[in-house]
Amino acid sequence: MPNVFISYVRQNSDVVDKLADELRRHGVVVWLDREQLVPGMRWQQAIRKAIRGGDFFLACFSAESVARTRTYQNEELVVAIEELRLRPADRIWFIPALLSPCEVPDRAIGGGETLDSIQWAVLYQDWDEGVRRILKAMGVERKVYEPELICIPGGEFLMGNDKKPVDVAEFYIGKYPVTNQQYEAFVQANDYELPKHWRRTHPPAGKENHPVVYVSWNDAVTFCEWLSQATGREFRLPTEAEWEKAARGGLRIPGPDGALMDNPLPDRQYPWGGEFDAGKCNTWESGIHDTTPVGNYSPKGDSPYGVADMAGNVWEWCLNEYSSGKTDLGGSAARVLRGGSWDRTRNNAASAFRSWNLSNDRSNYYGFRVVVVGWRPNA
Repeated sequence: MPNVFISYVRQNSDVVDKLADELRRHGVVVWLDREQLVPGMRWQQAIRKAIRGGDFFLACFSAESVARTRTYQNEELVVAIEELRLRPADRIWFIPALLSPCEVPDRAIGGGETLDSIQWAVLYQDWDEGVRRILKAMGVERKVYEPELICIPGGEFLMGNDKKPVDVAEFYIGKYPVTNQQYEAFVQANDYELPKHWRRTHPPAGKENHPVVYVSWNDAVTFCEWLSQATGREFRLPTEAEWEKAARGGLRIPGPDGALMDNPLPDRQYPWGGEFDAGKCNTWESGIHDTTPVGNYSPKGDSPYGVADMAGNVWEWCLNEYSSGKTDLGGSAARVLRGGSWDRTRNNAASAFRSWNLSNDRSNYYGFRVVVVGWRPNA
């Protein structure tokens, strides 16, 4: 993957840190002086070497940087312009980025041209688009961590403890709950409020593949809206009926050869069958008392469709209001939670068990997964 030297002034450290995190998430190796320079190092020599050895030089300009003539950034620009003159004119190396409204310095770069003749990326107007353009200049495709989706065929299933037949149209559901890594992409793209236990836009170390927690129903809906815009598909939270069908299975389920067959246990208590098994899910009985990576109990704990983690780990928000069953997006009504969690017992993990909380409530055992409708692979 490419490596890049980021040039900036100290007043812009926070936004540059955010940009560096975004680039790293896409595999770019970032050189930042505050991270690379250590006591005893010949810093001027180290900076010159990093600039000349980098695949790209990213110059972050702002009202603060252009207003000052004596900055370390100005010294870095001298070295960068010397290097730019030695490089082929048809190869991108020097990338200007505007952090706030300002003019790119009009320093001469040779051939009668100045720095402001190089196309720049604008980050202060549309961060998401600005980052995309920077990555494109580096030959890196911006990642949107789309969920792995499982098809749930249309048809009836037995819903609730009263096992009432309910017909549900075909839909696709996330095989796993949304992970910290997936949610991180959303947070960084939108400068969104962090889950309370995160630091500097990052989830706890080692928990990138755990389900995101401390997210409200409102947060989950906003994530779905962003993912829809980013992918061109219609993502949303599952309805309560969709969620339970994905967990319990319909009257017809995929057989070993993939063809639909009669469900031998249409009123199953848990995704895997009729009896609780602490080795197939993360509930209080498991003794872990924290989230586990998504898919940790797959395939043994999967539903008949191969959907994972539908019992335990985290409660999952559904679209419906708890009492009325309405699926509109307005108000602060109580919303349905399904699946139980690491902090609850086997009874809460049953496929038909219902819980609720207010749409703005957050907890360290509330998460969610997504569905997409009106779409087929390669359609």
